[in-house]
Amino acid sequence: MNAQKKNVAELCQFDPKDVNPKIVNAGKEEFLLIGPGGLGVFTSSSGISERPPIIWHDKVNEIAVDGLNVVAAGNDVIYVNSLHDPTTSNVIPFPGVKCLALTEGKLYVGTARSLYRFTPISVDEQVESLINAEKIDQALNLLELAHVKDEKREYLRRRILRKAVFLRMHALELTSCMEAIRESHIDLREIISLFPTILPSNTVFTRSLPSLHEFIDVNQMVAGDPHKARTLASFLLAVLTTHETMPDSKDLSTSAIKLAAKYDKSQYIIILDHVSCMEIDYDDCFEWMEDYKYFDCAALLYKAKGDVRKALDLWVDLLSNTKKCEDPDEFEGVDVVIETLLSSVNANLIWEYYDKLLKYDPIKAVEVFTKRELSPSFQPLNVAEKLSSNRPICMLYLRHCIFEKKLDDEDLHTYLATLYIDEIVQETNASDVERLRTEFRQLLISSDSLKVQFLIGRLQKTQLRLELAILHGKAGDHDPALKVIVEELHDYNFASEYCIKISDSSQREKAFMSLLKIYLNAKDKPEIIEACMHLLTNHAEEFDFSIVLPLLPDEWNIRSLSDLLHRVLRTHLHRQRRVELLKGLSERIDKDYRLEADANNQGYILDEDSVCGLCHRKLDNLEPVFYNKGFIVHSKCI
Repeated sequence: MNAQKKNVAELCQFDPKDVNPKIVNAGKEEFLLIGPGGLGVFTSSSGISERPPIIWHDKVNEIAVDGLNVVAAGNDVIYVNSLHDPTTSNVIPFPGVKCLALTEGKLYVGTARSLYRFTPISVDEQVESLINAEKIDQALNLLELAHVKDEKREYLRRRILRKAVFLRMHALELTSCMEAIRESHIDLREIISLFPTILPSNTVFTRSLPSLHEFIDVNQMVAGDPHKARTLASFLLAVLTTHETMPDSKDLSTSAIKLAAKYDKSQYIIILDHVSCMEIDYDDCFEWMEDYKYFDCAALLYKAKGDVRKALDLWVDLLSNTKKCEDPDEFEGVDVVIETLLSSVNANLIWEYYDKLLKYDPIKAVEVFTKRELSPSFQPLNVAEKLSSNRPICMLYLRHCIFEKKLDDEDLHTYLATLYIDEIVQETNASDVERLRTEFRQLLISSDSLKVQFLIGRLQKTQLRLELAILHGKAGDHDPALKVIVEELHDYNFASEYCIKISDSSQREKAFMSLLKIYLNAKDKPEIIEACMHLLTNHAEEFDFSIVLPLLPDEWNIRSLSDLLHRVLRTHLHRQRRVELLKGLSERIDKDYRLEADANNQGYILDEDSVCGLCHRKLDNLEPVFYNKGFIVHSKCI
């Protein structure tokens, strides 16, 4: 009933024999009444119910609203419901309860013989009770509705959220856990302490009391599951690396280094890029890595710290198996040593550890020089001379300089050629000899930076006749080269290829002519005749047949030459007609040009105001000429 507006809102009907029509105030313009069927019905002054009803399991005779709780008296029990969540109910056995009353903020409960006063549990105790029951959301809701000072509210809220951090870690609810960490301002060492030995050994940190969790360590939290432990470690690393105070905290920085070394090598590499701006207890890190055999991580940390020699020593110990990592896959082998040496400019250090690498992987070790940019300390010829004690490695380095880096140094090319000669002469394995000769010929053919006469002298006393022929060709002595190829090696296909590869057209024609004469001088051999015919047929354009035809032997059958002669004749006629056509076109162009010049040369008129068409100064008495673009100019301006 609204007394001011004098209107009545009917809420529900009830039987007075079954229901005691009790109504109490539940808030501003809101009421709670005992309804039929064991219901507690909320209603506003306008007669609208804005909350769900309270369901009691027995008949209720008395109700009261005490702060955030609804208290109801039934048959030998008292019901306590949350005003915020009416569906949550606690039942307190209370035999003989007859009535209850809220007077001056105090709740009294009466029986036939006694009167009791109920004292509410403090918000702190309620919050702690909900936390212990792992009801984090309810604890936060309770705190939001509780009437407490702002300072205390913030303290309790952080307490709840710090508890939530560990509960959510245990449940692997990492997104909500990250939010709880950020909002609770928890000391990250509380979380790090779950990971044994990760905090520095000299830290003064101790866990909070009362404890925020009941876990001994992360293994207990994840029930020994290594995958979950690694997941939590990666999560903690993400928290640490994004935490604004981490670089300035020795405990946090040191813990991040150790945690990444143990659980996440890729993240460890990223962290090392920033060690210069981090407060790290290096002694603790190195001692811990030594104890747990994270030798590769220790070497990387030495390198990041600037102590390259200690890093290299550790890696060499790993290569020699003097030390072994806990995880065999942790160490990358020779590659990491090479990468470190490539980043160094200390020549003595580089040569010292290159010599050590030779024992384990000579082929990879030479990358210390092949992957290095040219510098005064590492001139290719000087490097090659120092590598000369190991001829195959020296050759590998020189081939890289010549074929990969495209260096045209004459000394480098010649040095590699002499090494090939020595290696071929001393090699006894036939397949290796063939491989070496193939590589040697590749060098001789492709290089334009060889001391040809010097190498010819070196090859004169060897059996490397084909290579000698190539060098003669390099020197422009095609006759000796082709004689070696034809008469000693009998490689007629290579003889043709040799001539084709000569870039200068006049020299190429001379080489083809020399080859033909060599064939004709040995015309008694059937294979020579076949090679000669093949040469003339396939390379007819390289010959002047007015010279060739008189050289051909009279006894050759004309029928065998018919195809060749037809082809030569067609080629000759084509060339002749092409020359005549070009000559006619040239004459026509010349005639057109002359006619155009005569048409333009119609004379010109000069007066005292005439100016040069190019410099625009008066012509005066300087000799003028008629420019072919239609105007008069000074002769000196053209």
